[in-house]
This record gives sequence, C-alpha cells and structure tokens, in this order.
Amino acid sequence: MEKVKFSLVSEIEENIFHKMVTMDLGIEPSKKVMSFWMFLESHNFNKFYQNISTCDEKFFKSLYAEAETALDFLASNSSSISQDFCPLTSQLLNPSLKEILLSKNKVNNEISFIYDKICCDGFEDTLAKVNLALDSKLNPFANEWDPSAKALEVNRSLFMTFSHGYSFSRRQVFNFFQRLSQNYVHEVFIYKKKGEGAQFGKIVFKNTSVCAWILKEGHRKEAKYYIGSGHVCMKKFETRPKKKKEPRS
Repeated sequence: MEKVKFSLVSEIEENIFHKMVTMDLGIEPSKKVMSFWMFLESHNFNKFYQNISTCDEKFFKSLYAEAETALDFLASNSSSISQDFCPLTSQLLNPSLKEILLSKNKVNNEISFIYDKICCDGFEDTLAKVNLALDSKLNPFANEWDPSAKALEVNRSLFMTFSHGYSFSRRQVFNFFQRLSQNYVHEVFIYKKKGEGAQFGKIVFKNTSVCAWILKEGHRKEAKYYIGSGHVCMKKFETRPKKKKEPRS
C-alpha cells in the first residue's frame, strides 16, 4: 500500500517559497515573510496567493520588501501607521493592510504561531529541491533527489574555533546551538590537545539549510557567536584531500 505523505504547506505555498529562495532573498527572512503572507491568505483577504503567485519578479520583490516593513512594524512599539503604508500590498487586499494591522497584538500572535508551527519546518523539502537543482548545474550526473535520503554529514557540518584562552564544553556548545537552531543539532565534537583546553571542534546539524542559516544565510564564509564571555567562530567544514603516496622508485 502506497504511503500518503502529509505536508504542512500547500503546493502554491511551496512554489511561492521556492521563488523567494531562487531569487536569493534569504532562507530565514523568506520563512518570516511566508508566515505573514500565509496569515493574509488564511483570512481570505481577496485571494492573496492568486495575486502574488502570478506577478513578475520586480513586483514580487516589492511585495516582499513591503512584507518585511509590515513585520518590522509588528515587532516595534509603534501604533501609528502612515496613510500610504505598504501601498502595493494594500491594493491586493480588501480591507487594506492598514485596517488589518489595527489589531496588532492579535495579528502578531497569529503570525508567530504560523511561523513557529509551520514555516520553521514546513519548507525543508522545497529547500532540498533547490539545493539539488544547484548541484545538478555543477554535476549533471548527480542522482535524482530522494526526500528520504539524508545529506552527507560533511555537508551538514560546520567547523568551530574557540576564542583564545577560553574553553567550552561539549554540553555548552550543544545547548547553545540547539536553542538557536530550534532543536536541529545532531552532534557536537570537541577536540583538544593533551593538557590544554578545547581549541576547536565540529558541529553536525540535521540538515544543510541550518548550516546556511548559521552562516548568516550562507552569504558569509564565517560567523561569530558569543557563548558567555567567550566566542565561537563558525565556518564551512571541509575535509582535507588525502595526499597521494608517491610510488617508490
């Protein structure tokens, strides 16, 4: 009997998120924008998805920027909205976005719920397909994407170096990044020289998209995080190629 796969997100939501990621708009910001748009669609504000899924790239990016503006307003202490607030988004809605956001606390709670319960985990398949498409351009002989297959450990790993003179325990590092990634840490390895404190390590996550997010959406080669009074530098984990043994003469 064929297994039925349940999804947290609809096909049109996957397509919209896929569009965001392929436009290089960032994974984590896109999840937040999706939670805002999913809120609008859930209240059936003038068939919102239908309007944004068919627009051109320039208009789509303008709507995306307005969504970020709306999210910034919701996160602020301000209660006043200008008359021309997010005009492009408002013209797609009935009532206008300004009217919708009057119930600020209620809207904030609903969007936070959608983000926490749906958007954080709901787009992993979409991200895997995007990564596969990028890999296929580099390697046309790559295997077809299998949603049940797990990415290689090296692709889910980041290398860590610790601030000079400060030693971290495995438990400290694990707990910090477990909270930061919302329970996506698979394993932490700490390495030290005999008689000295921890100097470097490796952290393995449950998927590759978390690595990109930890490195500030993948746009940087390194990222620094403070744990207590010390800091950890994170960078992409790369295995060293084995040296070929020269044949004996």
